[in-house]
Amino acid sequence: MGDDALGGNASEMLRSYARRIVALEAEKQRAKEQHIDPLTADIKDVRAEARSQGFDTRALGEAIKRARMDPDLRETVELYEAALVDLLLGSDEDAAG
Repeated sequence: MGDDALGGNASEMLRSYARRIVALEAEKQRAKEQHIDPLTADIKDVRAEARSQGFDTRALGEAIKRARMDPDLRETVELYEAALVDLLLGSDEDAAG
């Protein structure tokens, strides 16, 4: 799914939200390591802003999670998902046929 799938402005907005969440989560982790109050409220605010613009924040969180994954693990997860989708769609076709 490239820029064309969301449209240029929406795609850039989504990248901006993702960058902000990733930066805040990194800062939150550093704060936890130093035993300082985490930035949970700031992260929630960015997610609420993304939601108010019509973005699915669960999907955004999953996309961020995947972007952080080791490339080999991400490839394996995508392979498993493809197999499961085929399995589920295949079972629907079997039931209908």
